[in-house]
Amino acid sequence: MIDFQVEWQGTEEATTEKILEHLVSRPLSSGLPQTIAMIGKSRTGKSVLALLIQDIIYKSKGLDFVEILEHCVLIKPNDYSTKTRAILKGETKLHKKIVSLQMDEAKFLINSDDWQKLKNKAIRTIAATSATIKPMAFFIVAQMLGDIDSKTRKTIDYLFVITRKPGQKPRVIPYTFYEKINDVDRVRVSPRRIRGNIIYPDGRSVFYTPTFRPSLPRKEVLEKYWSFEKKDKASEIFALLDEIEDESNKLAGKDQEKIKDFANHLVNNPEELAKIGKWSSSSKKWVFDKSAKQRYNYGNKEFKLIEQMVVESLLSKKEKELGGVEDGLSVEQ
Repeated sequence: MIDFQVEWQGTEEATTEKILEHLVSRPLSSGLPQTIAMIGKSRTGKSVLALLIQDIIYKSKGLDFVEILEHCVLIKPNDYSTKTRAILKGETKLHKKIVSLQMDEAKFLINSDDWQKLKNKAIRTIAATSATIKPMAFFIVAQMLGDIDSKTRKTIDYLFVITRKPGQKPRVIPYTFYEKINDVDRVRVSPRRIRGNIIYPDGRSVFYTPTFRPSLPRKEVLEKYWSFEKKDKASEIFALLDEIEDESNKLAGKDQEKIKDFANHLVNNPEELAKIGKWSSSSKKWVFDKSAKQRYNYGNKEFKLIEQMVVESLLSKKEKELGGVEDGLSVEQ
């Protein structure tokens, strides 16, 4: 089985472009949505390759990808709803022409389990339903295939594994998927290398299993992408840091309340208080026994705070009971 058959275009770069057009653009023209996963470590060129393929798609349709790019690249979480809805509803003449979505990887978001589940659900839902509205190409950019859940992986038509050494072009190995059936009840989806034929001017047909070394997209495409990619990712990073700060403050407040509740519990249970600490009436201090500290999961700072709260509560309690007389105060009193 072959995945493509193209004529030699005179150069390897031009022929690679023709193969990519055959794999992605032609099925779209036939009404078949495509899901393409770009997998590779940070800075290997995953997003850039997705941009290159989309430039090829829109070029084959006589459109300029530069005008479309910002509307179809999803970086911020709210992009998934606002941009996708605009495209599927065809809100403007430009939106009606858009046939691709690039779901850009952001590692700080991928690490969030809740967001990752939502993202995977969005991919599956859009991929499954968009064919009835508008066939589209979905580019999923991630560092690992494991970042994409198993249900979503079953929707992938092509997998591009990308590596790059410093100073060299990216090395892209493309795969497709097929169902391996050893048992009707145990169907397994497995990857295989993409393969096809190249027809040369002299009529020769050469079987070819490609490993791509793609060039960069057009300068205009890259500049447009970088102009908003940096801004969008920076805004999300700072928004995430604000969220972390708010959550940290909440957690700190909850910890403070737990410590306060524990100190009040000790004051209200003198027998337990006497077992785990000692009171000095001369210095008016109560401290934990060393052996007692091993029973509780607190640090030195928290233990000192509890001791301080216990003393303050005891003194306040005794002032109320004795009308302000504090001399001779003891735990047993």
